[in-house]
Amino acid sequence: MPRGWRRGWSPGTAPLFASYGSTTLNLFRMAMLTLTVSAGLSIAQDKASEFRNHFDQGKVLFAAGKFAEAATEFETAHTINVTEPVTQKNLALCYMKL
Repeated sequence: MPRGWRRGWSPGTAPLFASYGSTTLNLFRMAMLTLTVSAGLSIAQDKASEFRNHFDQGKVLFAAGKFAEAATEFETAHTINVTEPVTQKNLALCYMKL
């Protein structure tokens, strides 16, 4: 019987990393956690930059007097980050100018 296997386990039912020590399993878990956190941070950064792009484009359009297009950009920015109150203020300004 291979090292680390218990009686009654067959090769198809042995748990993952059954023949490895707990240190290897813990290192694997740490690596997976690190990858998961890194992926989450990059998604958050992508959302922040997408919000900033739409918000800045809305400001440029508002300054150019294109209030309908600016409102569309501010609405898109608001759907990305609903907790940012300045997008609601800018939307209200656009709607007042229409």
